[in-house]
Amino acid sequence: MNIGIRASRAICFGAALGCFSATTAWAGGAGPERLPAVLIDARFYAWGAVGTPGQVSAEELAARDVAKHWTAQQIRAGLASANAEGRLFLLCVARRNFPDAYAGLKKSAGIRSDAKVSLFSGNVLQQVTAGEVMAQFESSGCEALGWPVGGKAR
Repeated sequence: MNIGIRASRAICFGAALGCFSATTAWAGGAGPERLPAVLIDARFYAWGAVGTPGQVSAEELAARDVAKHWTAQQIRAGLASANAEGRLFLLCVARRNFPDAYAGLKKSAGIRSDAKVSLFSGNVLQQVTAGEVMAQFESSGCEALGWPVGGKAR
């Protein structure tokens, strides 16, 4: 049985830039037959508390659920449906859980290293290259997936 989780937050970038509000529905319990919608259309790539209210994103929660329940083959199938930021979440999960399959999954993902993606760090949304993000989680083994939900291990 899937339980609906609704994450809602207003994200502010300072008085000069203003705020926007985003509401994302995510049905928990990612099954092998479907990729969570928030990873199909991920707004950004980020682990830990982000935004002005300092909350964990629906994207992270979905990626953590995928990490608990999916096989490498399911991740390969999900890569075809996800946008670039969603594919980065899936690749990070693959790097952590299936290191032997990671190179093949990365190739299947088809993300160009110079492709621009949205990365949230703290309360700053920025554009970086996918290569920068992949290099970080490749060198750390996707360490962030081992953190407790909401932040870095102390």
